[in-house]
Amino acid sequence: MAIGQHRKDLTDEQVLTAYRSHETLRDAARALKTTTGTVRTRLEKMGEFNKEAPKIEMPVLPSDNPTAEELLEMRERETSRVFKAAAAREWMPVRVKTAGPTARVQVFHDVEAGAEYLKWLRSRQ
Repeated sequence: MAIGQHRKDLTDEQVLTAYRSHETLRDAARALKTTTGTVRTRLEKMGEFNKEAPKIEMPVLPSDNPTAEELLEMRERETSRVFKAAAAREWMPVRVKTAGPTARVQVFHDVEAGAEYLKWLRSRQ
């Protein structure tokens, strides 16, 4: 009989002995001169072979990414620092007594934050 053919003349004891004495299913099938499918099917019918791999429990590893709360806190600290720096650079008010009309020139600029974000941040303070 050629290797790789299904053999129905094998007893359950022969299949079980070959399976237990060899390291792999393939080695057991070669020793019995049959296919791995035949050996696996016979072992499954006997309840000696489990198709499912054992469950591996993976440990829960801590994430190195910041949480949403941490991101908001970092953004608030950064924005607060930027606002304080901008406030420190503001010119002090100067009063000039004149008889004629005067004009006030004011410059607005965005400090790396959108208008909506600034409104939200100010509403939290």
